[in-house]
Amino acid sequence: MTKHICKSWPAYFQAIKRGDKTHDLRKMDRDFKVGDTILLQEYDPFTGKYTGQECTVEITYITSNETPCAFSSAVLENGYCILSLRVKIAPQKVAYDDGICAAILDTAKIKAVPMGPIGSMRIVDGKIYHD
Repeated sequence: MTKHICKSWPAYFQAIKRGDKTHDLRKMDRDFKVGDTILLQEYDPFTGKYTGQECTVEITYITSNETPCAFSSAVLENGYCILSLRVKIAPQKVAYDDGICAAILDTAKIKAVPMGPIGSMRIVDGKIYHD
């Protein structure tokens, strides 16, 4: 699996990061494959600078003239594709009271992380709740 690094304009970047936008129209200037990851870097086209915000996504499906679905071969120009994306959130260390526990974040599901005698944590929509 390959890791790509791509620019993303603020409106699109923020929508993808929130999980509202699960696809991206891209020029096929790279060898994108299902299972590859993309490190999206927010780029402001008005200032010509990167904002410092980043988000990693996984390619879950590719629609193009080469792998058409429905009318894609009629409406997508050669050399362009629509990437279906899933936001990947890396494991993070979360401080709680005097200890530190590893929270496994998964945007698709709610996860409970056992924390021993102090209970467990739930992750809902990227927010951490202690039970």
